[in-house]
Amino acid sequence: MDQLRLKLGPTEVTIPQSSPNGITIPEELRCKRSDGKQWRCSALSMPDKTVCEKHYVQAKKRAANSALRASLKKAKRTAEIETDGVYLERKRARVDGFAGFREAGRPVRPVIDREYEKDVEGYNGNLREERAIAGNGVVSPVVNHSLESYGTCHQCGKNSRVSWCASCEKRGYCTNCISKWYDEIPINQIRKVCPACRGICNCQVCLQGDNLIKAKVHEMNGMEKLKYLHRLLVFVLPVVKQIYSDQCFEIGVEARAHGSKVEIPRAKINPDQQMLCDFCETPIFDYHRHCLNCSYDLCLSCCTEIRQSSKNEKQNNDNSSVKFSDWKAGTVGTVPCRPHASGGCGASELVLRRLLKINWISKLVKNTEEMVNGCKVPKLLDASSSEQDNYKGLYCPLLEELRRDGISRFSENWELGIPVLVKRAFEIPLSESWDPVVILRGVEESVDGEMDESVIVKAVDCGNKSEVEIELNKFIKGYSDTQPQQGTPSVLEWPSPAVLEEFLTSQRPEFLVNFPLIEFAHSKWGLLNLPSKLPHDGSLTELEPKLIISYGNGLDDEGNELNSEGVNLHVSMCDVVYMLMHMNERKGKNENEESLEKCNGFEIGSNSSELERESKIGAIWDIFRREDMPKLNEFLRSRQNNSDKYPVYDGSIFLNEEAKHILKNEYDIEPWTIKQNVSDAIFIPAGCPFQFTNLQSSVQLKFEFLFPESISESVRMAQEIRCLPNGHFAKLNIMEVRKMCLYAASSAIREIQKISLDPKLKLENKFEDHNLTEAVSENLARVSNKHTPDN
Repeated sequence: MDQLRLKLGPTEVTIPQSSPNGITIPEELRCKRSDGKQWRCSALSMPDKTVCEKHYVQAKKRAANSALRASLKKAKRTAEIETDGVYLERKRARVDGFAGFREAGRPVRPVIDREYEKDVEGYNGNLREERAIAGNGVVSPVVNHSLESYGTCHQCGKNSRVSWCASCEKRGYCTNCISKWYDEIPINQIRKVCPACRGICNCQVCLQGDNLIKAKVHEMNGMEKLKYLHRLLVFVLPVVKQIYSDQCFEIGVEARAHGSKVEIPRAKINPDQQMLCDFCETPIFDYHRHCLNCSYDLCLSCCTEIRQSSKNEKQNNDNSSVKFSDWKAGTVGTVPCRPHASGGCGASELVLRRLLKINWISKLVKNTEEMVNGCKVPKLLDASSSEQDNYKGLYCPLLEELRRDGISRFSENWELGIPVLVKRAFEIPLSESWDPVVILRGVEESVDGEMDESVIVKAVDCGNKSEVEIELNKFIKGYSDTQPQQGTPSVLEWPSPAVLEEFLTSQRPEFLVNFPLIEFAHSKWGLLNLPSKLPHDGSLTELEPKLIISYGNGLDDEGNELNSEGVNLHVSMCDVVYMLMHMNERKGKNENEESLEKCNGFEIGSNSSELERESKIGAIWDIFRREDMPKLNEFLRSRQNNSDKYPVYDGSIFLNEEAKHILKNEYDIEPWTIKQNVSDAIFIPAGCPFQFTNLQSSVQLKFEFLFPESISESVRMAQEIRCLPNGHFAKLNIMEVRKMCLYAASSAIREIQKISLDPKLKLENKFEDHNLTEAVSENLARVSNKHTPDN
């Protein structure tokens, strides 16, 4: 059988070619594994390896098992040294000549007693270490304690006699802390289930919001996790396959141009660096073409467009691209460097390079397909609902209803691109803790120092859409005024994302942990949030929270609004949620205003008089469907005499009532109009254009995330943003969606592996097709932390 061997960096990839005759594998390409006598493996060796894939995996397993045993032995010895004073005392006694000496009355911590299980299902006889999540989010070995002994109190951190928890077997509480903080719980109940396991521990570690969310995700039911992760892989698989297909095409071009052996070197960049295409200025995450002469980099999308433009020009096709008129591809698809007049050197051919590990994506495609096809998990959504029913109105649950229903109905609406309004996400009296003056004091406490209140910050004036510099204390004072002056800046994002995150975790953990669907959407631990799967040491690894402080539209002497406009119409590549945390009512507002939510012509009235919130509306939102984007772009081009193909990304216009009337009558599109009260959270899917107006001075907490249902829309938008002019602000904030899909697939497979190998869950309960169980389990065993693209 004829073969193509492509040398990719230090390795070679063997590409079998179809042949009518069955030719045996050449001796030099056969696996070198033998029994030392007569038998030798007849399989094809791996690229740049001397053995086949089967024997390579076996060798790696043996090496990993040996390293694991050595690591566990070292960890056990270290733990004994740290936790047992007897060892150190005996060592000192031997030095002094007094074997067995020990100081009287010195407290000694109990020795950690680990039991390592053998022959656990799925481990093929490998050693297994029991692990558990500690209260501070750190993975630590399980400890077997007696009911009461000396140790470190989880609450106060002091060494004393503590009562150990039989549930987690790793936390203990001293008598003083129990009587001071948890006197209502009997001591025997604390020994069964400690306060941390009950979720009521008020120590400094457990009150950190991040740790609470991490524990919330960790404690999620294994079968539920399996369903969510399988669903994530279903949506990610098409993107991963397309990435692999594009790379295979480029490898084929190199093979046709340079023969059977082609070197594809790996470019080295730091984790906090990002490579951009020199033509379209969008991020490059793996394969790209590079000029060895002038270091010009070109993404694969631009290479494809250059080839297509050259093909259309040869065929005298009117669709040939003007932007590539002076840039022609070679006969076999190779791409020369850009002409010198346009920024390149024009003297050499661009070579193919990569950023990730050579075979990582190909293995990822195989593993993902096996997971998707092999795991026959129950459906997450109710197939009985129809798209037509969902478009009658929005899903507007109370927070308690959302928790009861789970994420199923939410995902059903999210896949259709329908916004979700979660009402009463927190108790109204708690909103006072989100007054900007209170936030300023909380930020000072979280950063351990006083802030300069006269510091200059940049705010936006929604009247003329300009950015204005203003003192922080002056802006906060203006927020508290019942009648803001005309012409003052009206929107401020403050504090910075890093400071805000510290403020949320240390000062407002109860809001963070109770935020709707936070266990799925958290920027670091969200189970279904794709950006959270990126390496945390890389650039743009996560979408950060934002706090938006806005002035309401002031009133003139006659009670009319000074400014009827608000935040311009814009669209986001990621999913986003806005929660109204605080509102300062403006002067002249009618206290008896009726509360209505108008959802695309479908009105939901509120007759409740229990809460004062029902008479106060903070903001009005207009949200368009994803399908309305082409007509919106057409309308904006005609209204602004704009020649841009996608003017909606400019965010330069606010649609007033007249404009919305034209859209309804002439373009047959109408937005969902939502009136937001304090404690309401509005979830907006990626690709839905939206705008809003603040009727009152308000504080909005904004989270950005990306759920699997929005992947295809986000990928589509990334291609549209590529076509925008260089320097456009939308390109500066473009998300690396395809890179996120790769890491999300890898992370989901590893997590499925952990669940599938959990002895508490039986494999036959996870797979409907029992014939696939063994194959999928074997594949899972191959996937581990060592399979990362950074090695």
